[in-house]
Amino acid sequence: MVSLVVCSVQPWLVRAHSSLVVCGVQPWQLRTHAFIGGVWCTALATENPTPELLLEKPHGRSEPLISRSMWRHVIVQGCYQLFWLFLIIYGAPAHIPAYK
Repeated sequence: MVSLVVCSVQPWLVRAHSSLVVCGVQPWQLRTHAFIGGVWCTALATENPTPELLLEKPHGRSEPLISRSMWRHVIVQGCYQLFWLFLIIYGAPAHIPAYK
């Protein structure tokens, strides 16, 4: 399944990369978007529905798409990533001889 996603994304990535460089879009943005899209599609395609999920009632139009627990996970993950980002940016140069 993963090789299928990679094979289908690669030709599109090459064509889009060459055209977007002319338009001024950074190539890393395209690679990041393609990678996340491929991972997302793979995750959606490989998860089988459970019987409990199939028996649930449909959700209403006014209900939020992201629940409170999802928001909590997003915020905690964001704080975790910011911690490591700041540690690498501001803490690592103190331990690297080239930056002293």
